[in-house]
Amino acid sequence: AVVTSIGLDHQAYLGDDVEQIGAEKAGVMRPGQRVILGADMPESVLFNAASLGCDVAAFGTHFRVDDQSVLQVSDDSSAAALDGVVLGAGLPAHNLALAALACSTLLPLDRATTTEVLASVRLPGRMQAIPLADRTLLLDVAHNPHGAAFLKAELAARGVRPAAVIYGALADKPALEVLEALGLEWVPLFLVSTEGPRGLSAQALAERVQRGRPFSQFADAYDAACSATGPGDVILAFGSFSVVEAAHRWMSSCATG
Repeated sequence: AVVTSIGLDHQAYLGDDVEQIGAEKAGVMRPGQRVILGADMPESVLFNAASLGCDVAAFGTHFRVDDQSVLQVSDDSSAAALDGVVLGAGLPAHNLALAALACSTLLPLDRATTTEVLASVRLPGRMQAIPLADRTLLLDVAHNPHGAAFLKAELAARGVRPAAVIYGALADKPALEVLEALGLEWVPLFLVSTEGPRGLSAQALAERVQRGRPFSQFADAYDAACSATGPGDVILAFGSFSVVEAAHRWMSSCATG
């Protein structure tokens, strides 16, 4: 079992603070199971792992990632063969480290092969960079304050400075807190509507966050972002999965139109 991170989200189902949410997430654990834990786990997760007698590998204690995105595994770990694996840049190094450790519990892995594989790993909608004419569209599904703070750290680690932001949120998300966690207050903001029963119109989103230009369609928001930026700039589109889906639909229509 892998617990990547614990943040405030889905409180209506999971609880009002990270300890309650951690206790719910810890429900994936079973007695004596191998468990891989990400950084900054709340006490409720650690308590449940100990109570079940789990074989725990915890980020920061049994393994970590150095400044060059290289996996560092303690000598006494069963996954010590992965010490020195280069985690690549396609996805956040923290998450790739957890994935590599989890896979090592299922089959033997070696440093060279794992490095080669991780260099090619990509996930649509997670730090997905797409060249479009003379701009780069960067898509990410960070949709709560914890995820937005993580995205901010990833942008800084990669030296990426978006020149414009496209953002959309579901009605039950703390949109203002998400934008505050991301920062980039000085960057032009373009808001898009989201779909589904929990969808939120761009106009309603603008009223919540008290800034940004609202657009009902992703294509219109992207055109406006292009007008506010220059050749070589990065346009970040993030928030709801609905935003990333709309971006992919728009790109597909452009390719077939």
